Amino acid sequence: MKARYVAAARDAITVDDNATRLIKVGVFALVALAGLTVVLLPVAVWLVRWWRHFRQSSPGPREALAFAGRAVPVMAFPLMVNSLLRRPGLDRAPGLFLISFDPRADVRFMTELAERVGGGESSGMTADDYDFCAGLMADEEYRVYRRRKIPPGLTGATVVYAVDLVVSPLLLPGKCISDQMPLVPCMAEPGDDGRVMQVPYWLVAGTPPPGQAENNEFIATLDAVSEMTAMKGMTPRDRRDHSQKRS
Repeated sequence: MKARYVAAARDAITVDDNATRLIKVGVFALVALAGLTVVLLPVAVWLVRWWRHFRQSSPGPREALAFAGRAVPVMAFPLMVNSLLRRPGLDRAPGLFLISFDPRADVRFMTELAERVGGGESSGMTADDYDFCAGLMADEEYRVYRRRKIPPGLTGATVVYAVDLVVSPLLLPGKCISDQMPLVPCMAEPGDDGRVMQVPYWLVAGTPPPGQAENNEFIATLDAVSEMTAMKGMTPRDRRDHSQKRS
C-alpha cells in the first residue's frame, strides 16, 4: 500500500509541476507585454508579486510525498465518527479512531479494544484507565493530527493510539463507513506524535480510481497535508481564526 501511495503522490506532483509551468509561462508572457508600456507597468509589478505568493503558498503534494516517505500503512478502527460518515455521502467529516504500528495488533485485538475503550463500562479497568476512556469518548472536538496513547493497562505490551482523523467518503468503498467495512486505511508516521492521512480504498486494492471526482478528492487530500501540518493541534474554530488573521 505504501508503494502505491508514494507513486500516486509522485504522479500528482508531476501534474502539479506541469500546471505550474504553464501558469509561469502565462504570467511572464503577460509581464513582458505589460512592461512594454508605462501605463501597464503597475500590472507587471502586481503579476510578479502574485507569482511569488503563488509559489510560496502552493506547495502542492510535495509535503505529502515527504510524509509518505516517513509514514507506514495502518488500519484505523472507529471509536466515534460523525453520523454523516455512516451513510453514503460526499462531505468530509471527522472521527476518533484507534491505530497501532505493532504487528501484534491484529483485527481481533483492535476490534475488542475499540469495544472496550468506547463501551462505557468500567468492569476490569482501574479507575485511571476508566477515567481516560470516559474523557476520551466525551471529547467530541476534533484537533488536527491529535494523537493520544491508550493506557498500557488496556493494551498490555502493545502500543495503541487514539487519533483524530478527517475522513472523506469519496475515498471509502460505498462512500461511507459501513458495518461491512468499518475500517479506514491510512498512512501514519510512527511514534507518539505524527501525522495520519486517509488512503483511498482503490490504492489498497491496487485498482484505478473509480472516477474523476474520487481522484480529484485524493489529490485534494495530498494538497491539504502541508496546510494541516501548519495547523497541527488546532480545532476547526482555531483554523478559522488562523485563516482570518492570515487574510
